[in-house]
Amino acid sequence: MASYTSANDTRSVKHMVGQKIMLDLRYFCSDGTSSSACREGMTVLPDAIKTMLVKHHIGGVILFSENIESTAQVSTLTAALQNTMTSAELPSMFIAVDQEGGRVARFPAHMVTPFLGNMAIGATFDKTNSQFSTQVGEHLGIALHQLGVNVNFAPSVDVNSEPRNPVINVRSFSSSANTVAQLGASFVSSMQAQGVLSALKHFPGHGDTQVDSHTGLPLVTHDIETTMSQDVLPFAHIIQSDTPPAMIMSAHIQYPSLDSNKMVTTQGKAVFAPATLSKPILTGLLRNTLKYQGLIVTDALDMAGIANYFSQQEAVVKAFDAGADIALMPYTIRTPEDIAQFDSFMTALVDAVSSNIESEALKASYQRIVVAKQKLTPLNPAQVETVTANDQALVGQTLITQGREIETALAQASITSLYGDPHLAADAKQWLVFMPDSLRCNAMQTAMTTLDPSVNVTCVSYSTKTPQHSLVSNVSADAVLIGDISPRHTAYEMGNENLKGEPRSSLIAQYAWLTQQAQFFHDKKVPIVYASLRMPYQYAELAALADVGLATYSYRADTMPDGTTYGAAFNSLAEVLLGKHTPQGKLPVPTQH
Repeated sequence: MASYTSANDTRSVKHMVGQKIMLDLRYFCSDGTSSSACREGMTVLPDAIKTMLVKHHIGGVILFSENIESTAQVSTLTAALQNTMTSAELPSMFIAVDQEGGRVARFPAHMVTPFLGNMAIGATFDKTNSQFSTQVGEHLGIALHQLGVNVNFAPSVDVNSEPRNPVINVRSFSSSANTVAQLGASFVSSMQAQGVLSALKHFPGHGDTQVDSHTGLPLVTHDIETTMSQDVLPFAHIIQSDTPPAMIMSAHIQYPSLDSNKMVTTQGKAVFAPATLSKPILTGLLRNTLKYQGLIVTDALDMAGIANYFSQQEAVVKAFDAGADIALMPYTIRTPEDIAQFDSFMTALVDAVSSNIESEALKASYQRIVVAKQKLTPLNPAQVETVTANDQALVGQTLITQGREIETALAQASITSLYGDPHLAADAKQWLVFMPDSLRCNAMQTAMTTLDPSVNVTCVSYSTKTPQHSLVSNVSADAVLIGDISPRHTAYEMGNENLKGEPRSSLIAQYAWLTQQAQFFHDKKVPIVYASLRMPYQYAELAALADVGLATYSYRADTMPDGTTYGAAFNSLAEVLLGKHTPQGKLPVPTQH
């Protein structure tokens, strides 16, 4: 049980509002660096931050990769956060992270197994039902709990029905709402059983958008029947299950079929109310119709889908009025000067909440937070000392070994044959490989040469190629592999330093160059394998030239502490290419060839 109970509850508006705030502490600079320039990861809890958290009774924080260095360091940081609050006789904190698996995983692979992501799990559903969603959810729960993390913003139960979706795609289990519902339910149940609260996202559904709410405000034009039977169905199913999610995250998306009311932005433009700020959606639909009793948390309020249209205070107040219990990342704190300004922000916010939010609604929301925190099962001091003293040597390494076994089995079970004979080039010894960047090149080369040291692999990164670039024509090749990531990945998705600042060409230009390259080897009768490393929608682009098509649903690759590159999806792809494994997966989304 959490040390704080309702008996300590002052029920002051200041206290209740503070408990409804979840901050990111990604960076902190105390050396005079400006807030906008600060890029020093906050890995130790500064006294100034401790004072701020206590002063404003802050209810939670979210960790990012910048907060993470080692098992010992994270365990110390999360313990410091909890001790800071409990020493001040304040409630335990929600300590959250985005650890969905696959492309959204904040912990490095040598600390918490990243797995392959939801769509890879979806590709196994036909043969293994919920086996892998249960195993992945359980393992993530165990691993995160050991590190002092008690909330995971996962799983995403968006139904991916839009091939051009730039932000969800492989984060979705499937284009089938029923499949998403079943896999999401088993993931939630198994993870929460390990003491980590699940936050389903992104309500009422982000699967049919062509705009990323990190960069804009998407609009979903589904009619009410489609919205309920497709987008909302997984949420409804899991809410009504035996283990409903502790939290549900709202989406910064306009759904006029659910709320056709308009809001005026700071620019004076009228827009449909985003779900995060919509009372008909959060209170009317989620609370009243679906009977959800848990916590509603907003998606990050500093995302463009909200921040470009509403002021910080306005966004928080509107979200609370709509029915949100927790405002995620409502204010950016990077320097001591930011802390001083946050003091003013919180003072004004408390006044605004007092004036605009009904007292009973505020108290009911606060009580939901109290109840959820009473159910938290924090590590006891002995456990924290064990993790800290042994770092990865004991607890961490055991978990990584167990996680790697699950990840390997998932990679083998999910890889899917799209067309052709997957073992067509199994005897090839000279491989020419095209990958979108150097990290993927390293992963593929490592996977193939480790599996068969007699194989020679030449890999070319095509991220900067255009039709004006010369073709690779002077390499002797028995077979060619083209690895494709579409929709094109962005640097922020994985925090991959290999991508930051890289002057990549457009996806259209890359495809034009790859098509020319494929045509060259096709004319020479060299076997060509096309591998979809992300969404398989695009494979028809090269199907006329490639003899074999495969889908891995994951392009996750990591540079390990010893300098080697590892990617479970690349290992399973190598096994298929070299005739060691036969694809077992089934496409979880519709496509044509």
